[in-house]
Order: sequence, then C-alpha cells, then structure tokens
Amino acid sequence: MKLIVNADDFGISKAVTLGILEAHKNGIVK
Repeated sequence: MKLIVNADDFGISKAVTLGILEAHKNGIVK
C-alpha cells in the first residue's frame, strides 16, 4: 500500500513551507 502526500500548499506560510521542505529532506515528499 502507498500513501500519497500532496504538498501543494508550498509557499502559503512560512511554517507550512518549512514543514514541506523538512518532509522532502526526509524522503516523505518527492
């Protein structure tokens, strides 16, 4: 089973952007 994580809120706020960047760094978001 795969979990699809959509990171389309990039840039909406500093906190969201930092969270998406951290997820990308950890391989959660490609």
